[in-house]
Amino acid sequence: MAVVERLATGEQYSMMFAKDSELATKANDVLTTLKNEGFIAELHEKWFGTEAEATTSTVEVRDMPKPKS
Repeated sequence: MAVVERLATGEQYSMMFAKDSELATKANDVLTTLKNEGFIAELHEKWFGTEAEATTSTVEVRDMPKPKS
């Protein structure tokens, strides 16, 4: 498999947790660590055969969304 073109769809993916779940923060912290260590980018390169773009959520650390009031 190889990524040959990215289509700008604006889609974003997430995991769902109960509101104010401590587990959500822990999961986000683990994902942040894996991104900072380059582990997720390495998986991307291994399975897709190309380097992950720096602006994608594969590499870029993003804040957890805030619940709407």
